[in-house]
Amino acid sequence: MVRMSCFLTLGYRSGKLRQGDCCYKNVNFSNSFVNFGVYLVITDFGLNLWTLFLEAAPYLVVGFVVAGLLHQFLPPRFVQRHLGGRSLLNIFKASVIGTPVPLCSCGVVPVGLGLQKDGASKATAVSFLISTPENGVESISLTYSFFGLPFTLARLLFAMLVANITGLAVALWADDEPPGEASACCSGCCGSKPSEVSERDGYEFVMGEFIPSIAGWVIAGFLISALVTTFMPPGLLANFDPRWAVPLAGLVGVPMYVCASASTPIAYGLFANGLSPGACLVFLLTGPATNSANFPVYLKTLGARTTAIYYAGIYLVSVALGLGVDLFLSTPLALVKAAAGHHHFEAGTFHYLGAIVLAWLLARGWWLSRARKTDGCSS
Repeated sequence: MVRMSCFLTLGYRSGKLRQGDCCYKNVNFSNSFVNFGVYLVITDFGLNLWTLFLEAAPYLVVGFVVAGLLHQFLPPRFVQRHLGGRSLLNIFKASVIGTPVPLCSCGVVPVGLGLQKDGASKATAVSFLISTPENGVESISLTYSFFGLPFTLARLLFAMLVANITGLAVALWADDEPPGEASACCSGCCGSKPSEVSERDGYEFVMGEFIPSIAGWVIAGFLISALVTTFMPPGLLANFDPRWAVPLAGLVGVPMYVCASASTPIAYGLFANGLSPGACLVFLLTGPATNSANFPVYLKTLGARTTAIYYAGIYLVSVALGLGVDLFLSTPLALVKAAAGHHHFEAGTFHYLGAIVLAWLLARGWWLSRARKTDGCSS
């Protein structure tokens, strides 16, 4: 229906329907025609937004619950205590432990840099700084709701590969670089204070810190995905050569910070319109891990060489993996669920309850983040 409304509006604007051409007894049918087309577009956008939100909501709520449990039983001090030391094995351990930890690329800074302060190598800290924001329990559940199990497993595996390979590159070429001055400030990039290494309970962490830090990004992600679904013609990106689409997705993702949860619905909207699975994975790997607001912090604390390897490693390894996916694995990752779109989605009580809870959580989180925005970065 949205395609028809767009054609109606474009037909009017191109001059095919001129003022007064369709009038009867002082009724301006051309204006009514256009207004009806605009109404159809707005209605279709609202339906797409509601469908996306409805399908993803319960999984995201479950992710928030698990995030609280992880914070309760896997606090940041546990992470710092078990990843100290300069063993190369810790690079792998950091990528594994960082995967489910619910921190965005802003909140992970004080925890990751704390590892180095507690005696961990730069390579271990870099591995943790990459794997943690690229995934999280809430983004994992959200990826499953949109893409299904194969794509979700690929996202998890590739995020760990990016973290490990980049960490090894730091160990080989930059671990002897003199460390800079420690700093945990990241300019409030997530719209709230950076995560504190505290012993607060999981409920307080999720409701008072984690959700406010990502609420605005998640809302923006749903809006962008609905816009893409509404206005992008189906299959528009299907003929885009993956050899160009994959590196371009990385170039878009590196400077454009979006948290792991917000990037997922955006990637789905692009995937449903024909973007290759490899390009979607590259966007999901680069966007959440490369926060431009953290660049001066890393430059100051990790050093220029380590920072350069950090950003170059994320981009180059992600692009290589994305090209490999489109070359060897595009058929098994061309998910039936994603390709079919949301037209066959049937919501149940589980989805409606999840949508109500998530709407309240995001609205509350966004309001809290706005109220705290003037506080700045805590020392």
